[in-house]
Amino acid sequence: MPHIRKRHIESNFDKIIKYSAITGIVGHRQAGKTTFSESHTNEYYTFDDPDLLQEATANPKAFIQNHRKKGTTFDECQMVPEIFPILKETVRVNKSPGQFYLTGSVRFSSRIAIRESLTGRIVTLELLPLTLSEMLERPLPEIGQRLLNCNSLLPLVDELKLLEKRNRSFSREIDLYLKKGGLPGICFMRDPKLTQQKVSAQLQTILDRDVRLVYPTTLPYSQIYEYVRALALKEGQIWRPSELRRTTRISEVTQKKLIQALTAVFVIRLVPCEGGRSGYSIWLEDQAELNHFTGTNLPANQKWRSFVFRNFREQFEYRLGFDHRMFQYRTRGGAWVPFAYQVEDKILGVIPIEGSEPQRSELFSAQSFLKAYIQSKVIFVSKDSGLQAIGTRMAVIPATILLFE
Repeated sequence: MPHIRKRHIESNFDKIIKYSAITGIVGHRQAGKTTFSESHTNEYYTFDDPDLLQEATANPKAFIQNHRKKGTTFDECQMVPEIFPILKETVRVNKSPGQFYLTGSVRFSSRIAIRESLTGRIVTLELLPLTLSEMLERPLPEIGQRLLNCNSLLPLVDELKLLEKRNRSFSREIDLYLKKGGLPGICFMRDPKLTQQKVSAQLQTILDRDVRLVYPTTLPYSQIYEYVRALALKEGQIWRPSELRRTTRISEVTQKKLIQALTAVFVIRLVPCEGGRSGYSIWLEDQAELNHFTGTNLPANQKWRSFVFRNFREQFEYRLGFDHRMFQYRTRGGAWVPFAYQVEDKILGVIPIEGSEPQRSELFSAQSFLKAYIQSKVIFVSKDSGLQAIGTRMAVIPATILLFE
């Protein structure tokens, strides 16, 4: 099929099933979990099938006994928490690896019945929405690691200048991604009206069904929808429940529970803030959903930050043993680094920029960041030009290099 792409998660999956009895694959609805699992399984069952759902709910023990061929996938298994204690006992008795693959559009840890049953019994991978490197069928980029590990950016930038000459511009592909996002069930649709209808239907399923699995709120769908819209319009900013209470009429206590639920169903991602401004910045997981909520109200520079956020994180998320943390740097004096990655004692700050040269305020933010974190570097991410080193710890890196090399 023309929309099928090899996913960067595949090598991690192949390694994990060799030692884990149960392997989980979680992620946003339509991120590609079903397509991936169907191509890597011996038997496939989905609980979106009402008959199968009824069978598993009515007698979970018999269901697992009748479907225990090695390499069996249960899709959308958050719908049947009753099977998890049975799975736990099954792999306690038989510890051989690669028995069950469980996929879900809800983080398993967010549901108590599932979390308590699978503690220590499962290794879970997260499948992100498609990135541009996956769409263009290129290998997982390594430049993020190299930027972190180099002692000085000067020789690395000199090396990258040779690559810049051979790399073509990806402006067209980037513009397309900015419009359609990375959910395979949506981004390959050609008719804009059908795409919009698909996004609307999917959001209703997520916000009106999946969210309530995690947080059984009585808020109507329309109010939850408007709350997420308010979050989208402030993407990358610090979440302020007191401000949103006035505009959405949702109490701060309810907001906190709703934020946890929206995170659990992969609508949003929380990024902790450092530098003197505490709290969390909020990012939507997919570009198409961001566009759906914000329309033409989102400035171009904010869309560009969103694009870099969604496409650069794969270099850290998809590497086993590459333990990292992501955070945002923001000071009371106005310095702002939208996101940064730390591996051990090395830190890389990322500032997406619209042009090929950083503005004065962006340089100020970078200098503040470098002063705050001794073992750090900052990169300014331009669209497809401007590669240059600005000293040993700052550089402008075009997205055409950062996201593909």
